[in-house]
Amino acid sequence: MATHLSIVTPESPIVELDVDSVVIPGTEGQFGVLAEHEAFLAPLRAGVVEYRVAGETHRVAVSGGFAEVTQERATILARTAEVSNQIDRARAEQAVDRARNELERIGVQSPPEEVQIARDELDRAEARLNAAE
Repeated sequence: MATHLSIVTPESPIVELDVDSVVIPGTEGQFGVLAEHEAFLAPLRAGVVEYRVAGETHRVAVSGGFAEVTQERATILARTAEVSNQIDRARAEQAVDRARNELERIGVQSPPEEVQIARDELDRAEARLNAAE
């Protein structure tokens, strides 16, 4: 039995297909979804969505948003999403380095909002790099 997976950004749909399973990066930790899952709504953190179709694992980097799960489907409404085979690994590594340097530059003594923005950018960059692997 399959679950229908939709990954959608404000710009366009990214994934729309039936999957065997999906693992989603929630703010409280990763969670797995199979067919006939209990319905719920969860906020997402930047991370990697992994889904399996016919024994193959696929990865999509997301930068937060929400997931709505029902017994028949999992819908991910992401701020941004990028399929792993479309991620340039070298550029992703550079983005991680830039984000780490920025976080180090501003230091923890900066205003909390500034530190959080830098941490969020690092999380997004690391998600892209992890999806590319």
